[in-house]
Amino acid sequence: MAKISMQTIADHLGLSKYSVSQALSGKPGVSEETRQRVWAAAKTLGYRLGKSDSELAAAATPASYILIWIDERQAQDPAYWGRVLSGISAGASALGWHYVMTSGSGGNSGRPSFPHYLDEGLCLGHLIVGRMPTASVASIYQMGQPVVLIDHRDPLIEADSVFNDNAESGARLVRHLAQAGRRSLLFVGDDSFAVSFRDRWTGCRQAVEELGGRTSGCVLRKLTIRYKETGWQDNLGRKAEQLLAEHDIDAIVCANDHIALELIQLLKKRGVDIPGRCAVAGFDNIEQAAYFDPPLTTIELAKEVLGYRGVEQLARRRENPGALAERIALSSRLVVRQSG
Repeated sequence: MAKISMQTIADHLGLSKYSVSQALSGKPGVSEETRQRVWAAAKTLGYRLGKSDSELAAAATPASYILIWIDERQAQDPAYWGRVLSGISAGASALGWHYVMTSGSGGNSGRPSFPHYLDEGLCLGHLIVGRMPTASVASIYQMGQPVVLIDHRDPLIEADSVFNDNAESGARLVRHLAQAGRRSLLFVGDDSFAVSFRDRWTGCRQAVEELGGRTSGCVLRKLTIRYKETGWQDNLGRKAEQLLAEHDIDAIVCANDHIALELIQLLKKRGVDIPGRCAVAGFDNIEQAAYFDPPLTTIELAKEVLGYRGVEQLARRRENPGALAERIALSSRLVVRQSG
């Protein structure tokens, strides 16, 4: 009988060998549906791992592992979430743990269910990365293994969380802009997209209040976009330009660098001088921010460290299962560049 290889599975399903490899290793780059199809085909065809496959994750080996739950859209973002996942990988490697990624989109109820192709008894615990509805977090929590939330908090779930201190980061950015003489500020974001977006807005608002608000001449307004939806950029430049004119906005704080870079391009096309007429700043300090025109003022937030600390907290939770849930906030750093 001919040896069954990853190429055999790929040919059988009409996929690339790369996609099969990513699916078997539990790595990003393929959908949950594709991952399950690959595993079903591997089982049906009698695929066995050889020595060359020793680096595949726990989904493909009879070893214990941690299960990483992450939205597919976030898993495809290398600038921020890709670096968080790199930190998780490094942390797991340091402890000798394997890991498997899943989108959490399975289950007939619409809530996450344990992947059928994995041995639940070998699961060391769960890392929930980024936003997830409370009902979904509760479903994972009820699976019985330790749970740690990364860059997300849920007040209704008694689970550990490791997150960036986004509220203080927002306050730091507003204080910087105020010290630079900017008094009419606009925040652009989408509170429904992530807890981090909401916390950044809260921090900005609190900083303005601490500065004395209108009595100090410092005013903060808000422009809500539909960041979760395709085409969220549509009309953003027009709306921002309109607010600039109506309220003499001289600084815009965007909920992340992605929004900020898009907005700078849109405003420049409309003849708005950045930062002469209006400063623009963001959060995350993604790689493109340093090389943009003009380079973006932003907040440097933990990425690899965020993932690494999440793994460390999961290990701590395994050692102390009865301890009170912990909330670990990581500090940030202001990076001042030419945009503001």
